[in-house]
Amino acid sequence: MNILFEIFSEEIPARMQKWAEQESVKILQKILTEANLKYADCVSFVATQRLALKFTLSYDADEIIETEKRGPKTSADDSILERFLTAQKAKISDLIEKDGYWLLVLKSKRPSLEAMLTSVIDQFLDQMRWPKSMRWHLPHSNCSSRLWIRPIRSILLMADNNPLQVTIPGTDLTTNNTTFSHRFIDHKIIQIPHVNDYEKTLEKNHIIVPFQKRKEYIIKDIQQKAATQNLQIIEDHELLDEVTGLVDVPIVLIGEIGEKFMVLPSEVLTTSMKVHQKYIAFMDSKTHKLAPYFCAMLHQTPIKPSIVKHGFEKVLTARLTDALFFFNNDKDTPLKNLTFKFQSYIFHEKLGSLQDKVDRILKSIDELDIIQDTNISHLKRATLLCKADLFTQMVNEFPELQGKMGEIYALHQNEHPDIALALKEHYQPLGPSQNIPSQKIGLWLALLDKLDSVIGFFGHNIKPTGSKDPLAIRRTTLGIIRIWKALFEDTLESWAPQNDQRFIKVVDSIYKNHNHENFDEQKEALLQYLFDYIQKRYEGI
Repeated sequence: MNILFEIFSEEIPARMQKWAEQESVKILQKILTEANLKYADCVSFVATQRLALKFTLSYDADEIIETEKRGPKTSADDSILERFLTAQKAKISDLIEKDGYWLLVLKSKRPSLEAMLTSVIDQFLDQMRWPKSMRWHLPHSNCSSRLWIRPIRSILLMADNNPLQVTIPGTDLTTNNTTFSHRFIDHKIIQIPHVNDYEKTLEKNHIIVPFQKRKEYIIKDIQQKAATQNLQIIEDHELLDEVTGLVDVPIVLIGEIGEKFMVLPSEVLTTSMKVHQKYIAFMDSKTHKLAPYFCAMLHQTPIKPSIVKHGFEKVLTARLTDALFFFNNDKDTPLKNLTFKFQSYIFHEKLGSLQDKVDRILKSIDELDIIQDTNISHLKRATLLCKADLFTQMVNEFPELQGKMGEIYALHQNEHPDIALALKEHYQPLGPSQNIPSQKIGLWLALLDKLDSVIGFFGHNIKPTGSKDPLAIRRTTLGIIRIWKALFEDTLESWAPQNDQRFIKVVDSIYKNHNHENFDEQKEALLQYLFDYIQKRYEGI
C-alpha cells in the first residue's frame, strides 16, 4: 500500500528546505528499518509550509513478529533464572540457549496500521532535528508543544485512498486527508482523494511540491522571459535554491537597474541583489557583461504589474544608492592607509591581532628559501594589504565581498595585477568545490595564512571535536593540502608531511614566529599532532 503523511506548518525558512528534503528521507528510512517494516520508493516534498513523505509499505496485520530478549547467562544460578522468568511471566520451555545466554523468544502480532503509523510520525517529529526549532502553546492541552521548525497547523495521513484518523502526541492534532491550497491565491481546505494524487491535486491549487521541479520551473520561466530581451541568466544555484523555497508556484517579474548604478563593480551589484533582495542577475547575451536588469519572484500574478515592478526597482535603488556611496568613499582611500587598524582588530584572543598575524607571515617569507618562482616583493606587498579591505565600508556592509573588494580597490589604486589577484584569492579555497589560487603569490599567501591559523589553534589546544569545528580547521587543512600539491607538483601520491623537508621548513618557520612560549603543548608533541592530522585528511581525499 502507498502511505502519505504531510506536516503542514507556518512558513519553513527557504534556506532549510533543500536540506530538509534530503534529511527527512534518511530519517524516515531509518525509522522504518528499525521497525522491521518493508518499504520502497520513499520520497519527500518540501514547500513553503509543508513537508510531506510518501512511501510504499508492505504491511500484514496478521504477521507474527518474533523478538528476542536476552536473559541471564546459562551458567548463572537457578535463582537468577527464576527471577527473570517471573518478571517476564514466562516458562523455561520458552527459552532458547544462544552464545552462552538464555534468550526469551517473544511472539506478537503487529500493531494496527494506525498505531504503527502514529509511532512512525511520532519518532519522525522527534528525530527531524532542524537547525533551529521552536515550541508553541497548545490550547487544548494547555501546555507547550514538541519541537518543530515552526508551529504545526495540520497533519495529513493516508493509506492509498483511505484517510487515517489518529492523534499525534505533542501536537493536539488529529490526522485526516485534508491540506491547504496556496495561502495568497485562495487559501482553502482541499481533500486529497488518493496518495498518488497528492502532487497533481496540489499543483491544480497553485502549489508545486517537489523542490527540484519547482526550481526547474523557475529556471525555465526566467530563461523564456529573458530570451525576449537578449538576456541570459547568471546561474547562482545557492540563490536559486533559496528563491525556490520562497514560493509555492513562481511568478517571474523582470525589472531594471538604474543606469547610474552600472558603474559599480558587477560583484557589488549581484551581491547587493542577492543578499538583500533575493533578485537574480542577468548578463547580456552578446557582450556577456552584467546587464541592467534583474528578476524577482512573486507569489501571484499582480493586478497592475507596472506598479509592482516600480516597487521592486525602488527598493533596489535604495540599496544600490548606499552601495554607490560606499564605493565612492572607499575607492580613493589607499588600502595601505587602512592597515593601521590591524593592531586594534583581534584575529583571535589566543593568536593576537591581525597585525600580529601579518607580521608572522612577513617574517616567514623572509626566512624561507624554498619560495621559488615568486616575486618576493609582490608577495610581501600582498601580505601587507591582504586584510585591508575588511576595514572598507563596502565589506562592512557586505562581508561576502571580502577579498573581492580588495582586488577591485587595489586595481583602481594601480597596484600590480598579481598583487590585486592575491588579495582576492588568498582566502581560497573556502570549500572542496572551490578553486585554489591561480598564481604563485596567491598560493604562498594562502598557504602561510592558513598554516599560521592551524598551528596557532593547535598550539593553544583548540582542536575539532567530533562533528564540531566552529573555526573550520578541517576545511582549512584540506585547503593547505591542495595548495601544497599545486606549489610542488612533484609531491608524491603517498605524500607524508612529516617526511617532506620542504613542508617541515615552512611549519618550523611559522611555529618559531608564534609566541610559542604560551602554547599548551611542547613543539615535538604539537608538530606530531599537526602532521598526523594533515596526514589523515590527505588520506581521506
